[in-house]
Amino acid sequence: MKSVGSSLGSLFSAPSTERIFRRNLLVLLGWEGMWGCGLAFVAPPVVNALLQLTDSRTLVGLAYLAHVASLPALLPAAMLNQRLRSRRQFIAGLHAIIGLLYALMGVVVWLLWQQPAVAILLLFTLLALTWLTFGALIAPAFELFSILFGRRYGTVSGWQFFVHRIAGVIGGLIATWLLAAWAWPTNFTLVFVLGGIVIMLGNLIILGVAEPAATPRTTFKSLRAFTYALAEQVARNRDFTRLLVVIALTGLLQSVLNFYSVYAFDAVAVPLAAAGVLAAVGSIASAFGALLGGPVGDNKGHRALMRIALAVYVVSLLLLVPAWQPAFYAAWILGNAALFAMMIARINLTMDLAPAGDKGTYTMVAYLVAQPTLGLSAVGAGALIDIAGYLPFFAVTLVLTLLALSVTFSFKDPRLAPDYT
Repeated sequence: MKSVGSSLGSLFSAPSTERIFRRNLLVLLGWEGMWGCGLAFVAPPVVNALLQLTDSRTLVGLAYLAHVASLPALLPAAMLNQRLRSRRQFIAGLHAIIGLLYALMGVVVWLLWQQPAVAILLLFTLLALTWLTFGALIAPAFELFSILFGRRYGTVSGWQFFVHRIAGVIGGLIATWLLAAWAWPTNFTLVFVLGGIVIMLGNLIILGVAEPAATPRTTFKSLRAFTYALAEQVARNRDFTRLLVVIALTGLLQSVLNFYSVYAFDAVAVPLAAAGVLAAVGSIASAFGALLGGPVGDNKGHRALMRIALAVYVVSLLLLVPAWQPAFYAAWILGNAALFAMMIARINLTMDLAPAGDKGTYTMVAYLVAQPTLGLSAVGAGALIDIAGYLPFFAVTLVLTLLALSVTFSFKDPRLAPDYT
């Protein structure tokens, strides 16, 4: 197995044909760093701003379900993806809109904080528009990544996640300092506006990728025809439909990981003051999980990476049982690392199992399965904990993890085929 260092070295090996690849890699990582830093400025403060405006925890909880607003944009954007001549320009434009929407949230807080009902309505509207715009990015972005990086996207995506998470830690620290240094509502206005500006400036970087000339494909006359044709194509791809089962189950595991920290405060006597430490440790662990997972998937197959990640997640669940602080911290580190390795595996397995030219569309289908599962499982997980307690909840999770692991034996890994390129 190649090490992360040797894999990165291979990315920077210097035949002339690699120059464009190296340039695209550096551009992608620069863009991802700006995106991760900017998002860390704005994503947590959305919930914190709502806490300043309302005592209703129901309203605050709805902010965590805002990602479902991305779903209506997925299919139209996948259809539009086939017509695009320049995906980098499309991606940059939509990310600029996302940055602008976050900056507008700061303006809303500044102008309307004394009218909380109006401010909350506008914040939810802007948040929904942000996620709707993000949904339109899925198919074009991953189609572009598959074109630029091909079979080495596993290693590239590992570095992409790594840079995103580390930049997020840096951005989060700066945002925390700003929130503490200024009073409400100035502090939240500053972090929203600055975060939006960072995101918008980052999109100037993505325009630097050397995108091959694209020939728009013959497209369907209606969204309905496109949807039916896509559903028929996916149904015929048995390996991919089985992967979708794994993707749905790993979406559940992502939701479960959110309750690790709640369990720590409730049952393991981890002090609330350690919340920031947990967040930082989790971010670093997830970054290294992605960084190490990418080369493993590229070299040994992403199905193998998925199995390793699921096995590590099982270990993390078992470490929760003693309700002992050292065991919990080990579980927290392993769970975060495993989850991000799973993300690398499922993205790259999706691309590997998709036909050429439809890799972004298949990634959209995977997202369409994962996101509702994530949202619904968060609600179900909380209810199960209230009814039965933590240990039965983790036992159910263990069964689902083992089920996901067993399903990985039912489909083929295209990278193991002798004619894979």
